[in-house]
Amino acid sequence: HLECDPELLDGCSRCSPKLPRLCCDLHSPEAFRHIETPVMKVVRQPPRSSIGKYMANDVDNTLRLHLETWRADEMKRQYGLAWLRCMGPGLVMGTTVRDRIVDCAHFNKIRSVVDLKRETKWDLAGTYGEVILDIIHSH
Repeated sequence: HLECDPELLDGCSRCSPKLPRLCCDLHSPEAFRHIETPVMKVVRQPPRSSIGKYMANDVDNTLRLHLETWRADEMKRQYGLAWLRCMGPGLVMGTTVRDRIVDCAHFNKIRSVVDLKRETKWDLAGTYGEVILDIIHSH
């Protein structure tokens, strides 16, 4: 813009950079009120129990086997045998959730669906919680 009109100190008025009407939210806070977002507090979930190392016994192994059988049966019921063979039972319950249930059951940490949700962070605990509790209590 300075090369367009060298006679003017500020250069060409047509192609020179224009000053913005609004500077920023510090200098013109009212101009930005319409785009403010409220600060949302994140609700923290209660922490899981600390489970130490232990030697799995026959009850733990039987529970793991029953949970594995339930996972496969539920996957087959929900999605069919083809999906079970292709994807495995992990869509219904992952192996980490299964193992966490066994670990917590060993130390009697799961007594309700609320405990199951807190200890496993499993999305389907509300749906299958009662069934899982029945399996746990049968051992």
